[in-house]
Amino acid sequence: MINFVQSTLMWVLTGIGLFAFFEMITFLPYNTMKNYILILLWISSLSLNAQQINGGYSQGLVALVPNKFEDTHDYKNIRPDVHAGFWKIRVAPAKWAWEGLQVIFEVDINQPTLVRGANAEGGEHDYDISEFNLAITGSMEFSIEGDYTNPNTQERVSFTKNVYVPNLGSNALTDSELFGYSGNVTNFKTVQEIINYLKVEIRSIKALNKYISGYQRIDINLGHILKEKRNDIQFNNLLADAKNADELGRTDEAIEKYEALYALNKDPKIKQRIEELKAWKQKQEDEKNALVQPQAENNKQPNEKEIEESSDRRQGVVDTFDHTIPKHELTTTTLDFWGNPVVTQNAVGEAKTVSYAGTVVENNSTYQQQMQLREDNVAKKAAWEQEEALKRRSVDDYNSNLVGQSNDVYQQSLNIDKDMNEALAQISPETYGDPKAMIQTGMNLLSTANGNLGQAYTGAALGGVGLATGLLNDLAKAKAKKEAAAERARIRKEAEAKKKAIRESIKKARLAVFKGYPQGELPLSSTASKGNNLYYFVYAYNQDQLLQDSPKVKTTKVFAIGKYPDGTWPMKTKIEDEVNSLTPLQETICGPFYSLSEANSVYNSFLSYVDKTNMGIDALTYEGFNAHSETENLQQTAPKVDFWGNPIKN
Repeated sequence: MINFVQSTLMWVLTGIGLFAFFEMITFLPYNTMKNYILILLWISSLSLNAQQINGGYSQGLVALVPNKFEDTHDYKNIRPDVHAGFWKIRVAPAKWAWEGLQVIFEVDINQPTLVRGANAEGGEHDYDISEFNLAITGSMEFSIEGDYTNPNTQERVSFTKNVYVPNLGSNALTDSELFGYSGNVTNFKTVQEIINYLKVEIRSIKALNKYISGYQRIDINLGHILKEKRNDIQFNNLLADAKNADELGRTDEAIEKYEALYALNKDPKIKQRIEELKAWKQKQEDEKNALVQPQAENNKQPNEKEIEESSDRRQGVVDTFDHTIPKHELTTTTLDFWGNPVVTQNAVGEAKTVSYAGTVVENNSTYQQQMQLREDNVAKKAAWEQEEALKRRSVDDYNSNLVGQSNDVYQQSLNIDKDMNEALAQISPETYGDPKAMIQTGMNLLSTANGNLGQAYTGAALGGVGLATGLLNDLAKAKAKKEAAAERARIRKEAEAKKKAIRESIKKARLAVFKGYPQGELPLSSTASKGNNLYYFVYAYNQDQLLQDSPKVKTTKVFAIGKYPDGTWPMKTKIEDEVNSLTPLQETICGPFYSLSEANSVYNSFLSYVDKTNMGIDALTYEGFNAHSETENLQQTAPKVDFWGNPIKN
């Protein structure tokens, strides 16, 4: 019964093969047609199962094969092995000729479409190779090892066949001799009978070498691109630092940052701002010197002052006294150096007595010292008032900036939903408005895309495992082979593009959350605040993990920075050092907030958005610095730490 079924199937397949042959004969050149006629002569006696040659199919990673053209250790910016793909090879018997077994090698080597490389931010990115206007080309060499039984001696005879595949992608090498055998096999009618007679087995199929070119050019081109992007990032960071220092009135720091910017980009506007800041700095120094000069005058030695004052008074008399007036006609309307009326004068016109506060006093050294002291006090008071005004303006500017930052947190948080949903809309429009659902859909699509790609590719490589089916496919699919390969490549490229878009959408949505809760400023020692506390919270994240299913965000709870009894705040650097020790990542200090309720409200909204974007929370512990209770009367409470942040011992 089994023999009858096998015989029937073989005759059916023979008929199909003849039909396919006549359908395609008009498309084949003469030499090719001749070869297929020879193959068809064997088709009526072939077995359905090509796996009678044990181990006739194998596959492996292209990345594991040594490369003969390009040394992978020389790559500085890319890791090609991540997306190098697989090779697949199948060995199917064809015929017995020239005293040996002729076989068909069906080989498929992945054509790389992506390459893993560095990005300008210090992480990694999957680049589409077509972005570099280059293509990866190459070939591979394989070794097929096996053995058969010598019928005369019953010994196993080993054979090795090296196969060179000239191109990446799909290849079919026909009429290649697997091994030679000089014994008499004329009594056998089919190839399968000969294979069974010799007990042919393939023990291993392995790759020997790969010959790939193109990655080195991609590595060099990416290096140039990254250099430009890193320069842009450095420029943008310097620009942000310069503007921040400029807005906070840190003139020296702003000048330094702008000069570093100008070294990268000779923008006339940057040069103009540098000159403006230098002019402002010089003006401030001139005003300060003008205030200091009266104090320097007051510090002179008494004899120096008396000499100068005497000279000034004499000069004043010369300028105001008319020597043509007879001495006996002198009146009391003359004023002395300080503007007090002269009562009596001596022979040369110098005041002997003056009227001061309704009293006639003698113009002696005591009177002159009192007048000079009065003048000095007026000058000192004016200088002090001007200096205090400058201090108040500086503090007011900084406080206004703190208030502005608190308002910025609120305003930016209003844009999070819009930015986040826009980023995720292309993943799943039907779940628009539910970021968590959209991200989970995106992750599922990534997983499904990976599976479908693998299944489609494996299915294409394993199609036609049977010997007769393989031969018929060579006939029936000769015309459609290139179209099928092109379709697989198109589907694979579309899937990779979709995966790339999903990854970017998820990352953009999560970054929109962090953008809504920006870095704030810690208080200076002179920062004004009606309350005893300013409130903050700290968070940190790893940007390289934002494409994971549920990355973790490290965050503290809301904490307080407390004011000292003298109205000053703890040292800014002390707090920054403590915060920086919380994680190995870049921490963001969000705040300040002027009440605990306001801080908790913003903090809870932050946690909500973290959850909406399918991220998790890793709790950090930080208790704040010199914090006070909400009801504590600061003026009646001893300080917990001194100005430098050290505990005060009782």
